[in-house]
Amino acid sequence: MRPFRSHPNRHASVAAVTLVLFLQACMRWTPVPLEPALIPAAGPVRVTLRTGQQLIVKSPVIVADTLREASSERPGIPLSQIAALDVQKTDEAATAGAVVIGALGLGALMVIAVLKAFKAAID
Repeated sequence: MRPFRSHPNRHASVAAVTLVLFLQACMRWTPVPLEPALIPAAGPVRVTLRTGQQLIVKSPVIVADTLREASSERPGIPLSQIAALDVQKTDEAATAGAVVIGALGLGALMVIAVLKAFKAAID
């Protein structure tokens, strides 16, 4: 019987999923007033329409009375139809928590690896 072997890409897959989850924990949506000076041109904004529908606009600009995506030819959203506007911000507390959890997880993996090596050396 062959000993159990892990899939060679499993560790990379687990690391990628963990990284994505930690990155999501580091961001939060923060409400901002619907004013051109407060809307970041480089970052995404979440638009909540009066109907309750939510849209993500990647590079927003306000032209006249319309919120548009700067690099798109699609029609914009009239400001009168927007109920709320949120920008993505870094959540410092969540980022610190993710770093601590990541460090503890890495430490646990190192302890497990050392214990396995020690056990293999004894056997």
